[in-house]
Amino acid sequence: MRLLMSIVGILGLFLASCSPRVHSNLASGADFKNYKTYAWIREENDTSGSNQDQQFSAYNNQIIRGNVKNNINSELQSRGFTIDTVNPDFLVSLKAVFEKKTDLVGYPLYSSYYNFYYPGYYALYPGYYYSYPFAYDYYDYTYTEGTLVVDIIDRETKKLVWRGWSDEREIKPKKVEKELAKDVDEIFQEFPS
Repeated sequence: MRLLMSIVGILGLFLASCSPRVHSNLASGADFKNYKTYAWIREENDTSGSNQDQQFSAYNNQIIRGNVKNNINSELQSRGFTIDTVNPDFLVSLKAVFEKKTDLVGYPLYSSYYNFYYPGYYALYPGYYYSYPFAYDYYDYTYTEGTLVVDIIDRETKKLVWRGWSDEREIKPKKVEKELAKDVDEIFQEFPS
């Protein structure tokens, strides 16, 4: 029974670490029923600029940012908003931050193999000896953590009216687009309707 509970606990921790943590803030008094159109704000650190490290990054480049913007456009348009670059009701800003992080991870070292035959070691369990960890070995585990932030700004007042963001514990370069698309979907589940 303990083994089953341990496996369930470890599986729960694994699933929790895989899914993004999504949060949002809504300005008091913000009424999204008055909004019909939107436009994008060009960020200062937009990868269409000349910063080649960003432009050729596996995580933050023009292609990935363009695809994330398309996902956000789809979410907004499915809620009835349309793009108007001349006179929008609100402005949309996207920020994607990717950081390399390192954790110290330990794993147990055992004195011998599990369940090997050793006659008469325990009086109650003749024939088997169970090994227990006697020390831990450690190594550095490096990963990339990503944060995706979507801001909605009222054009007339120039004030932030809604912010949605996700914290992704670990993003793999091969799956970055799928993970960011999932993040956008989960962020917009918190969007005011």
